[in-house]
Order: sequence, then structure tokens, then C-alpha cells
Amino acid sequence: MSDLPVPVEHTIHARPRVDSERPGPERPIEAETDEPAAGLVPDYVRKLAWVLDDAIPIVAGRRVGIDGFLSFIPVVGEAAGFGLAATVVLAGVKAGASWPTVARMMFHTLGESLFGMIPLAGPVIAFFWKANQRNLRIIESDLRDREATRRESWKVLLVAVSMVAIGALFVLVSLAIAIYTIWQWIFG
Repeated sequence: MSDLPVPVEHTIHARPRVDSERPGPERPIEAETDEPAAGLVPDYVRKLAWVLDDAIPIVAGRRVGIDGFLSFIPVVGEAAGFGLAATVVLAGVKAGASWPTVARMMFHTLGESLFGMIPLAGPVIAFFWKANQRNLRIIESDLRDREATRRESWKVLLVAVSMVAIGALFVLVSLAIAIYTIWQWIFG
């Protein structure tokens, strides 16, 4: 096999890569490696993330993507945006990202989709949250330094689970208070 040069803009460490060195089931990525992690994510996934999050220039050098515009279409647009964003997450799975990192990426994707359903505020959240570009950076970070990214992913997931638990507790307490109030009002 000959050394295949990897373009500098697609590498973490600019060095040629040999296809036989490409991580896969038979050769897992080590925590400390010179492997260009960016080469493990297909270009079409990078382009998709860019189109979803950064393709359209707006004022002051800011950019937005079509993901926010999809949020204007009730239910169908958000489902389409989630389906396209799942492609980025699946690319992380295929590249060998750890499961806490994949769960963290799903948290970003689901969060953007759920908040995207809020009328008027949803598209704004989608424009600025940029879950796809964020997930792309998380994949590359995980492939560069798996342990550090895993620790960070666990922290994010712990906060997310705590927020869901607190929200569920709030809903249950509110429901109990409402039922008690209605009971008192009726049977008094």
C-alpha cells in the first residue's frame, strides 16, 4: 500500500495516512493516536452538517442553516431535521465514538428537535444551537482523546438526566396540587 496524503484542512495532525491504518473492528482507535480523526468522518456528513447549520450567511458574519427554516414547518419539518441530524450521529457510531459520546450527541439532537417545536422560539433555537456542527466536533474530540471526551460526556449526560428528573418531579408535584385543589373545590 502507498501512503495517501490527507488534506491539511481535514486532519488533526497533518501526516499521510495509510488505508491499512484506518481504524475499524480489527484495529480500534487508541486514546493517544496521531490518526487524523477528521478522516474518519465522511465528507458528505461534514457537508450535511454545514448545510443544516451554517450554509446561509446573515448579518455581521453570522451564518445559519436550513435546520432552523425546517422548524417553521410544523411536525414534518422538525421530523425531517431530526432525520438528517441522525445521519451525523450515525456517522459518529460508524467512526467508533464511545457510547457516552453517542448518547451526548443524541441529547443535543433531541434537544434541538424538541425545542424546535416551540412556535417562533424553536427556529431561533435551531439557528443558534447548531447541534450538527457541535456533534461533528464531539465526534472528532472523542476520536482524538477518548477518555477526556467520555468524562465530559458523562458530565453532560448527568446534567441532562438531572434536568429531566427535576422536570418530571415538577410535573408530578403540579399534578398532585391540581388534583388536590380540584378535589377540595368539588368536595370541599
